[in-house]
Amino acid sequence: MKLTKEDILNINTYLEKKDIKFADVRFELIDHLVSEYESLDNCPDLNSFLVKRISWCKQVSEAKAKTMHWRYQKDLWKRVLVFVKSPCFYLITFVIAFVYFQLYTILSLKLFEKAVLFPFFGVIIFQFIFFLCNHCKNRLKIKLLSSNYLFNIFSLPHLLLYMFTPFKDFFLEYPPLFLGYIGFALVLNIAALVEVTFKQKKIKREYKFLNDVLV
Repeated sequence: MKLTKEDILNINTYLEKKDIKFADVRFELIDHLVSEYESLDNCPDLNSFLVKRISWCKQVSEAKAKTMHWRYQKDLWKRVLVFVKSPCFYLITFVIAFVYFQLYTILSLKLFEKAVLFPFFGVIIFQFIFFLCNHCKNRLKIKLLSSNYLFNIFSLPHLLLYMFTPFKDFFLEYPPLFLGYIGFALVLNIAALVEVTFKQKKIKREYKFLNDVLV
């Protein structure tokens, strides 16, 4: 039995009432439910079919929510790997290391610490300003699971900042270790910013049509 557009919108409304609040999850579920229903030889009425399948739909929705964070963290490491494979990465790393070595020889330890941390904090501030401005400008009207978890990409890079404070004195006793730690944290934060920007554009491109269909 072929479902009409009205039937599909009714499925969306039903799923939304059952607390499946993210439109991208509902869209995937609807695609599966429609295919399954239309493939049945003896089709029950649509409402009875949905009642029987709602438990499965909720399980899928919960599973997607649980795996989204870790999928994004995996994508972050893939982005870091892209950086590491670039010859420019090593050239930039060498130049920065050389500059900081020179600063270490002429600055006090306190000023050297500030010089190292300044670009790190600058990147973090830029992350929030850029992301918030871009998010407001390109925001979709609908709730998406993929958008809801975007900020989670920053969780690991920012964790390195929080971990620095308890071990600050130890790091400052070993400048190469200090530079390595901050450098690694800086790479992660830049990779997170690039990955979030990439995903935000991809999400808007893939789900923009849902504004007209579901809103």
